[in-house]
Amino acid sequence: MSQYKFNLIKDDLFLLYINIAGTSIAIISAIFHLGWISATIDITIVSTLYLIHILRRKDPLLTKMLVFGISAGLAELFADHWLVSIKQTLVYNPGGWFLWNSPVYMPFSWAGMLLSISCLGLYLVMRMPLWKASLLAAVVMGVYVPSYEALANFANWWLYKNAPMLGSVPWFIILGEFLTALPLTIIGIQIFKRGVFFAAFSGALGGVWIWCAYAIAWRITGS
Repeated sequence: MSQYKFNLIKDDLFLLYINIAGTSIAIISAIFHLGWISATIDITIVSTLYLIHILRRKDPLLTKMLVFGISAGLAELFADHWLVSIKQTLVYNPGGWFLWNSPVYMPFSWAGMLLSISCLGLYLVMRMPLWKASLLAAVVMGVYVPSYEALANFANWWLYKNAPMLGSVPWFIILGEFLTALPLTIIGIQIFKRGVFFAAFSGALGGVWIWCAYAIAWRITGS
């Protein structure tokens, strides 16, 4: 029996349903090449559903995880700048509103993803050793996010270039997402024990780690 016990309940399967809904919109957008408007609609709907669920649950853990995700999503703007302007490997559809080099919806997209994967890690660590839970959560993110990236390419949301690819997704993104997710379960455990300011600070560091994870993956894959 694991030493960890969190307030995650069956009702939190709604987090899974939110991701299914978001992916479904992405699939439709990819089929019809709908462009930046559909990306904005997708993330707006998904972010609203996350907020509704967290407000309904009134669980401090989920609230702190949301703060963590938003903080990380804002800090990730530096990683996007690195990919867009310095490495020139990421190209966003120029339509819509931007924060620096990123569409305005991107921090919220990251917030939802990090919230979901962190909660998955916490769910798993109640049932298996920490290292297994961390590894499995990282594998899920390393598969799911690149799959979403491929849909984004066909939906005309963004694309990658100037890097070794698996289809339309660079190898460094696949590895980078895996590395990004590796510490999320441990971070989630610490956020559970501490306050909202720790969650915000951890999110800022998490956003920096996303940048580091991409840089490490860039070097490993020979991009």
